[in-house]
Amino acid sequence: MTTNPKHSELDVRRILGAARDLAPEPSPYMKTRILAELRERQGKRKLNFWKALAFASPALSLALVAGFWYAGLQNSANYSAHVGDHVLVRVEVEQLKDQGVRFAEIELPAGVSFYSERYPELKERRTVVLAWNDQMDVSHLPVVIQSQAAGAKQIKIRFQDSEHHTVKERQVTIRFSA
Repeated sequence: MTTNPKHSELDVRRILGAARDLAPEPSPYMKTRILAELRERQGKRKLNFWKALAFASPALSLALVAGFWYAGLQNSANYSAHVGDHVLVRVEVEQLKDQGVRFAEIELPAGVSFYSERYPELKERRTVVLAWNDQMDVSHLPVVIQSQAAGAKQIKIRFQDSEHHTVKERQVTIRFSA
């Protein structure tokens, strides 16, 4: 059996021409599928944003709290008093027993002086060294001071051994106001 090559070529051209003229029709559900895909992508973006926020916000909050806490420690004063008032500073010493402490050195900043009715000459000194004995039954070291200027002042107390090496050091900050 022989086929007519002309005939079959015409059939192919006719079929291809008819196919070209036909407009492709999408599935009736295609629009719904595309819109659903777009909504899902937007939902994923929003979800990723909220996930990132959920992970970042505790860390950011912790960093802010730590920053404010650290700044508060730097700027805070242990006590407050008025300029010219006599201030009794009590330094706890219970933890110093059996550590070989023999001296307590108290150092005052500029503008702050010791106050004593019995020993008025202490007013002129910036540093006082007191003899210390472990057998003394005291829970605190009392120091009376007075400031002539406003602002935060740091009083340093060094507990030293018999060779004047510092065993422990404490700082007391007092904010004096006018």
